[in-house]
Amino acid sequence: MSAARIAARGRPARAVVAALAATAVLGTAAVLSLPTALAAPAVTADSLPAALSPLDVPGRGATVSFTEQEAERAAGTGSVIGPDRTYTSLPAEASGRSAVRLDAAGEYVEFTLTKPANAMSVRYSVPDNAAGTGISVPMELKLDGTRLKDLDFTSKYSWFYGSYPFTNQPGDKPHHFYEETRTLFGKTLPAGAKVRITLPSVAATPWAVVDLADFEQVGAPVARPSGSLSVTDFGADPNGATDSTTAFQQAADAGRAQAKEVWIPRGTFRLTDHVVVDQVTLRGAGPWYSVLTGRRLDGRPDGQLPHQEQQDPRPDGGRGEPPLGCHELLGREHLPAQPR
Repeated sequence: MSAARIAARGRPARAVVAALAATAVLGTAAVLSLPTALAAPAVTADSLPAALSPLDVPGRGATVSFTEQEAERAAGTGSVIGPDRTYTSLPAEASGRSAVRLDAAGEYVEFTLTKPANAMSVRYSVPDNAAGTGISVPMELKLDGTRLKDLDFTSKYSWFYGSYPFTNQPGDKPHHFYEETRTLFGKTLPAGAKVRITLPSVAATPWAVVDLADFEQVGAPVARPSGSLSVTDFGADPNGATDSTTAFQQAADAGRAQAKEVWIPRGTFRLTDHVVVDQVTLRGAGPWYSVLTGRRLDGRPDGQLPHQEQQDPRPDGGRGEPPLGCHELLGREHLPAQPR
């Protein structure tokens, strides 16, 4: 996710991958249906104003490349929850304090594009499980009535509990409900096209909440600079299956020594430690193409939350690889010198 997107929503920026200074982006088990969303009438195309965000005021806020639409102002068969500012409620953390809950097989939210777009980011929530490790839910994506793919909605990186210092143990005061996912359509849809997100079944989850969707026209990936060094030449794995930290460090060191740029091609690369970037330029294919992920890049032990002083006894705090380590490289990052 771009810094402009974060600024436009007024949400806190996520952690930075050490010296890379990249811009932050990102098992089925028993499911807890908490908190219970507020009941409300089904959404219809005529029951609410135009689909654009009510905060979309000309001349206000950052200039961004995407068009944001609120789910509660779109068509669909789900139920509007909110507006509500009550702490620990789903509407309180939703954009505009309202969202749409899907809790029956086949319920959907359908957005109508106001501008051509070939990509979408969705903000959503699904329940946590009893262990606090989260669930993953397939959500059906249709374009103009034709199924394109499944979107993966997950709660593995959301849902915190209790008062400060917060924990991942399910129970008192749940919050931090929402996560985001994104996808490319594979083609450009014209204005007026319909984009539908459907809960196909309640087998994996009793409900899913859709807050909003951002639509944009993503450009082609940036080409590799002539004479650059690629991180894959040093063993980096573009599939994200193995740790690429050492390869990135070796590429950055070689780029400095040889006065060459370092290229990060299309792919998803996993980093598990700091990479020192000193007097060298890193260039990626773009934020939708060159993606860096990781696990704790905040200098704390695995399993310890960034705002905790105590250690969670479960591996990685029960969250696997949290979003604090998920980043994407922009088209170009020329980073300042930093001491080792």
